[in-house]
Amino acid sequence: PASSTPQHRFLAALTSTHVEHAALSILNDPHEPLDPYAPLNQRGMTALHVAASHGALTVIRELILRRGVSVESVDAEGMTSLHHAASSAQISSALITVKLLVEECNANVLSRNSRGQTSYDVGSSQAVRGYLLPKQLQQETKVCLDNGGVGLVPG
Repeated sequence: PASSTPQHRFLAALTSTHVEHAALSILNDPHEPLDPYAPLNQRGMTALHVAASHGALTVIRELILRRGVSVESVDAEGMTSLHHAASSAQISSALITVKLLVEECNANVLSRNSRGQTSYDVGSSQAVRGYLLPKQLQQETKVCLDNGGVGLVPG
């Protein structure tokens, strides 16, 4: 995006300065609002995906809980906000962000990207993977039980 667009300013706020306040100001600018559903890069990442990958909890809450952006929206690679949070290079905030998405925003731990990977599969840290694995196993078991036991291993 051109450097003067809301999309560019939003990306710059989260990726360069990590200032959530600036990103929120851009989201809430009445004169030139940022479309939360618009892709911000060639990978098709929206404001929610970028916020999740940078651990911007306030922005995530604003988008999902206040604006109704779907936690399950996907980018061009089929990645949800949970995939982006789990695979984040921001190891220190990744687990907190993953927990927020799962516990407060009801992100589906069984969602798969276009490669068939869950958020557990793309997890960038042992802490994130350790949190997601039991959640995923519990949900997979529930799906099998809801289907009359189809898919459960006997024994």
